[in-house]
Amino acid sequence: MLSSKGRYLDNKGFFLLEILLSVSLICILLSSVYSIVRFTYNTTMQSDEIDTALLNGRYAIEYIKDEVMSADKIYFSSRFTNLDYNYPKNIGFVIMEKELKFGNGKIDSINYNYRTYYQKNDELIRIAYNTPNDSLFEGNLFSGHNQICSGIISFEDSNLDIGNNVVNLSIHMAQGNGSLSLETTINLRCPIE
Repeated sequence: MLSSKGRYLDNKGFFLLEILLSVSLICILLSSVYSIVRFTYNTTMQSDEIDTALLNGRYAIEYIKDEVMSADKIYFSSRFTNLDYNYPKNIGFVIMEKELKFGNGKIDSINYNYRTYYQKNDELIRIAYNTPNDSLFEGNLFSGHNQICSGIISFEDSNLDIGNNVVNLSIHMAQGNGSLSLETTINLRCPIE
């Protein structure tokens, strides 16, 4: 008579219950691994969207900040005829910078470079015009299509603060299903008109 131990050792196959149990364990392990991989993928995609929005927004702010810092004068956009009409989503101010050309040790000519920004769809666009006349405030002369960045929702909170002589920049960027706001304040060294 064989003992139960001997019968077990003689049985070289699997019982149906053992097969079902092993398949169930494998399914549980695979679903856990899939959940971890899916969570990691979604987190990575969200991080990439945030990084892209931060990079685009930061670039736009630094670009405008550099131009504001080099300005000789800043004007409200309302001073320019038809500028607010032609570009209703403009930033609200125009940057003017003098370009001096020298000849024989003297100023040969002065060129006035006017620049501003507006929103077109989700892009921040820089427009400008150059003139030798410092009193020509014609909004129809602005042209160009220099895309600074994309993913802009709005920058309508940006403004000039005459009392404190600062420019407040506020850019709202699209980021996935939400938005990301970037703000900075620039102390001006030039007059505001």
